[in-house]
Amino acid sequence: MSTTPPPPDGTHPEDEAPATRSALDDRWWWSAVLWMVVGVGVIAYQSGPIRTGTAIGLTWVLVAIGALVAARGALMLWRAWRAQQAAGAEPDGNGPV
Repeated sequence: MSTTPPPPDGTHPEDEAPATRSALDDRWWWSAVLWMVVGVGVIAYQSGPIRTGTAIGLTWVLVAIGALVAARGALMLWRAWRAQQAAGAEPDGNGPV
């Protein structure tokens, strides 16, 4: 029965720590960007009736709601970014916020 000697540097593959991955919602920018995407999505969904000229009043109400949602997301993103800068977070998008 033969055994294989350990690698010359003394490391073993089973000793390696698994790569740590954070959940997407742990990132400081995630919820703000989600608000922005939803707002732009609502606006984009209304672009068909607007382009064809069949838009009614409620179409424009939905466009306004989508714009407010996207603007709220942009404000949240700006505030979160400022908090990240004040906390001195890492540039990779992870941080205490």
